[in-house]
Amino acid sequence: MADAEVFERLVPLTDHAIFSEPALTAFAGSADDKSLATLARFGCRVIAVTRGEGGVSWHENGQLHRQVAYAVDVVDTTGAGDVFHGAYALAIGAGIDVRAAMAFSAATAAMKCRHAGGRNGIPTINECLVFMRTKP
Repeated sequence: MADAEVFERLVPLTDHAIFSEPALTAFAGSADDKSLATLARFGCRVIAVTRGEGGVSWHENGQLHRQVAYAVDVVDTTGAGDVFHGAYALAIGAGIDVRAAMAFSAATAAMKCRHAGGRNGIPTINECLVFMRTKP
């Protein structure tokens, strides 16, 4: 996790800043929605915090949004955040809107958590889309 001064320099340079709860707490003093909202001052299009089984919260266009976590039998969360970020970058790069990108990312991370190890269980795009169609 980076020091606050690193975040102070980097966050204004990004359009999409996604924190883990520990990183947001270290940077903003808390990982609650109010602390997340205060980061709008950096001018990012999206400021988000992943909350594990609590899903993800984000601010976009001055509004708070939430994506619930997909319920799975968790074996190992190692790498879930990395998988979430990778899926999000893929979705945004493909032109998917933020809400759909958050859902895709949450599903991809949840699917990874069903397997031990950081790389094991990372789903393909098609596996993720099928999973999303079959899970509420």
